[in-house]
Amino acid sequence: MLHCEFCLRRKPREQNSKKNTHVLEKFADIKKIFYLCSLKSKPDKQNLTEPIVMLEVLKYTIPALIVLLAAWLVMSKEMQNEDARRSFEVRRNAQNVTQPIRLRAYERLALMLERTTPEFLLLNMQLQNMTAGQLQIELLHKIREEFDHNISQQIYVNDDTWMAIISARETMLGFVNTCTSHVGNDAPAMTLAQVMLTAYNSNGETNNQKAMNLLKQEVREII
Repeated sequence: MLHCEFCLRRKPREQNSKKNTHVLEKFADIKKIFYLCSLKSKPDKQNLTEPIVMLEVLKYTIPALIVLLAAWLVMSKEMQNEDARRSFEVRRNAQNVTQPIRLRAYERLALMLERTTPEFLLLNMQLQNMTAGQLQIELLHKIREEFDHNISQQIYVNDDTWMAIISARETMLGFVNTCTSHVGNDAPAMTLAQVMLTAYNSNGETNNQKAMNLLKQEVREII
């Protein structure tokens, strides 16, 4: 009977003990949860130091890049100026060599245009013993000969000027043939000479004079 009463008294105590243990376990779980939450809420020192390191790197890198860019721009400008100076020196040296050659070419072409005018062509002709047909042949030969001797000078003049010189030659050849047809091949050479001088001087600005003006214009540009 006593044993039963002791058992009855012991059972509530054991139940209370189990309840207390369960409460303690629950409390321990709650403490663990709060601890984990506190760990998550604490800032990570590594995460804080990484932006600081990046800022320090950028603080030195950006000025260095700016200095490097400025140096590159200055060096590029200097190189461009040096290239321009060298190009100018080359052109000036080339001009010093070629300019005298070009001036002689202009002189020869100007002399050719002057020698193929009727006044100069007829200057040393023996007109007394010649017919108009014979004079025509001599004049055509002289005109072509003057041109052939100076054909290489075209490399020193502009295309427009050279075309004007060719036009002057062709015009003078046609002029001689026209005047000869007008007087006839059997007419005295003196008659052909008078017709040529009169017609040439009454035509205003001739092709020879136009070509001569272009030559003078080129010479003024290079001097």
